[in-house]
Amino acid sequence: VTILIQGYAFTPANLSIEKGTTVDWMNWDRFIYMIKSDKFASKELYRGDVFSYKFNEAGTYDYTEASNPSMEGRITVT
Repeated sequence: VTILIQGYAFTPANLSIEKGTTVDWMNWDRFIYMIKSDKFASKELYRGDVFSYKFNEAGTYDYTEASNPSMEGRITVT
């Protein structure tokens, strides 16, 4: 499953997945982004870079862009 990062937004911003699913965040913007949550964090993502995280536990995972906390996303794992 892929989440695109573009125009200061995550698309889709809210995602429901099953346990064991890997989510890829792909930076499709000219800006550098870093994803941050309580459970995971990416390195700096330049245009075309991808950050992957495998969700092995059910729950709700809220995340933001490290330097722009109003840029939010949520992943619900069942």
